[in-house]
Amino acid sequence: DGVDIAARDHAKYLDTEAVSAVEAAGLTFAENKGIILDALLSGDEKYSGITEIGTMGYGATVGDLIYLAVADTKWELAKADVAATSKGKIGLVLATTSENSTCQVLLYGKMRSAAFPTLTVGAPVHISAATAGDIAVAAPTGTTNFVVRSIGYGNTAEDLYFYPDNSYVELA
Repeated sequence: DGVDIAARDHAKYLDTEAVSAVEAAGLTFAENKGIILDALLSGDEKYSGITEIGTMGYGATVGDLIYLAVADTKWELAKADVAATSKGKIGLVLATTSENSTCQVLLYGKMRSAAFPTLTVGAPVHISAATAGDIAVAAPTGTTNFVVRSIGYGNTAEDLYFYPDNSYVELA
């Protein structure tokens, strides 16, 4: 087609100079262009999406579901039977790290982890009430202060489409 591989690859991958230019100017997408997530993750502990760096308030493990604690702005384990740990900003841990260390956190996207249960394609996934930091395929049930919040959907039996819903129901 007359276009060498290097020219085609430049459209997909940015060198240091291009990254610096984007960081200085910001990123704007033209019409009908978007961010493309990996279609199928290749194995456990793989992800594709929007992330940020955060400080862990505990010894974190890949795949943990976490929330940003308001008191100290550290990430802690989320659990649906404790309203304060399941209503705010949540994410998924992307690397095992020690307490008070920084770690990359998935805020939106896709992830496959050995820590996840078998997912149902297209079905909602929730914050677990049974175990802190786990995700659950069944919505939690309980009495006081249990929070039902969807955090995404099964994309495959192994891949989670992580799209935390900002709305929730608190069981009374």
